[in-house]
Amino acid sequence: MRTRRRRSWVWDFAVIAALVGGAVLVSREVKAYRAARDVEGGKAELARQKKLAHDEGIPLTPAEFVAQDDLPAGLDAAPAYHAATTLYLKLAHGDPNGHAFSPFQFDDPKIAKANREFLTREKPAIAAIEKAARMQRCNLHVDFSNMGFEFPRLSEFKLLAKLAAGEAEMEARDGHPEVGLRTLAAVAPMCGHLGQTHTMIAALVETAVEGILTREVNSILSQFGPQPGVAKAAAEALRGLDYRPDLIRMAEAENLLQMNAFSDDITKGPEPKDEGDEEERAMAAVLRIGRKPGVLDRWRAVQIESERRYVELFRQPATTWLDLENRTVALDRELLKPADDAHAWRIYVGGDTWPAALDTMGLVVSTHRVLAQAAAEFEHARSGSYTPGLPLTGEAARDPMGKGDYHYAVTSKGFKIYGCGPYGVDHGGKARGNQAGTVEYDIVFEFPKKP
Repeated sequence: MRTRRRRSWVWDFAVIAALVGGAVLVSREVKAYRAARDVEGGKAELARQKKLAHDEGIPLTPAEFVAQDDLPAGLDAAPAYHAATTLYLKLAHGDPNGHAFSPFQFDDPKIAKANREFLTREKPAIAAIEKAARMQRCNLHVDFSNMGFEFPRLSEFKLLAKLAAGEAEMEARDGHPEVGLRTLAAVAPMCGHLGQTHTMIAALVETAVEGILTREVNSILSQFGPQPGVAKAAAEALRGLDYRPDLIRMAEAENLLQMNAFSDDITKGPEPKDEGDEEERAMAAVLRIGRKPGVLDRWRAVQIESERRYVELFRQPATTWLDLENRTVALDRELLKPADDAHAWRIYVGGDTWPAALDTMGLVVSTHRVLAQAAAEFEHARSGSYTPGLPLTGEAARDPMGKGDYHYAVTSKGFKIYGCGPYGVDHGGKARGNQAGTVEYDIVFEFPKKP
């Protein structure tokens, strides 16, 4: 009796063990099946998005992207700009005025004296900048395999723009404002040269360079606008600065750069740990998601789909720059959904990159138009009076950051023109001033300028 009970217990244990082992085996098989299914699903979705991109003419490899890049024939300006920077630094070596140089601070006699001494020494570098600007082609050699290119090569352009702006200001202060504006017109092609790189970072540096040079146009117009020849020279400089980035090419380049972030290395190495600050822990959580079967290909597919949607948006006509910006905001919100593993990377990165970049570019466009209106007003005033309305009509009168034309008024001593500020907000004609980081301002030109 006792033996049968023992055997029964042993049998029961064996059955339970077999069932548990079978369940574990089944569970493993189910997990393996699901993993294989997820891997195949990710590959299939990636293949689908690649086909759609190819059908829509969107390059997915650096070779395809470069092959479409129809740059004009001529010498490459990139080495010439680098040579100008090298000369600039060589001439500035040991010059105590180099660190204090500021193109927009000539009112202080001590700073003005230091600026003049520095600029006189830098004359050969300024000539080198103008030589580079006369060339047709500029290849900054984007390397899509390592997320772009060295930023110092871009920052050189800002350095050179400040030097040119300082030279123009000095010429204006010496009684030759039209000569200063011609200097700005001579170096203006560097903006278009930067634009040939077709990446967002290059476009943002380009807007910064335009901002430096345009600020100097504003400065000279504000001080010397009524003088003969100044308005025409300002208009010429603005035409040279009025560069528009190719948003479609930028979207294509950004897609290629972003795809490099989805390296297979994400699935290798030790498991990411929740260590460090909040940003590092968030990254670790996203990388753990990227290790799930098929997720990396899903990320790649979502990235390609996102860029397809951006390219589609940029191919459509926009009523204003603000309209384009607002449609991009709406698209960004749409592309952040749903909140699943496939969108985890995009949600982590965030979706405000394009709207912020477009806002910066739109403000540059608006600044050009406001200054062009001011130059035309000064030119008209030479006949004896200011115009009752905006001197330039049509598209030139349209505020790209607003919903209509620029605001214009003849004042007791002159005139005022302004357009909406960042993100299309109208602050009633509030000038920016010197407060860094503020977005509470409009694009304003007022003559005479308030102290």
